[in-house]
Amino acid sequence: MPEILRLILVLVTRKDRKRVEEQNRLRAQLLVFIRPANEIELDPAEESRLISSALQVIRDELSHPDSAVVTDYSLYKGRDGGCVACVEVESPNPEKQRVINYFAAEMDDAGKVVAHELLEGDPTNRTESK
Repeated sequence: MPEILRLILVLVTRKDRKRVEEQNRLRAQLLVFIRPANEIELDPAEESRLISSALQVIRDELSHPDSAVVTDYSLYKGRDGGCVACVEVESPNPEKQRVINYFAAEMDDAGKVVAHELLEGDPTNRTESK
């Protein structure tokens, strides 16, 4: 019986390690685009459409998505005509305390989110809001 438990533990640990490696790889790919030289500004209607698209996916990651508020964002040139949105979102955590989280969402040229990731800290190192 202990051999079976050890085998299960090894398999679970390997799966968790691969998941973390994949998250780190995706995070690194998205952070490549988040540079001041890549920042873009679009007309307000287009920016609103893109941020709304990103927020639809980001809300799935939040404990209380209905009370999430976008407090800052920036858009960056992405690959193949797409863009990457860096979004600062304030929302309550499971203990009902307001916290700020940062997400990156990569969108294709049609504005559909193709990848997104929770970031550790503000990758833009900015404090002003739009």
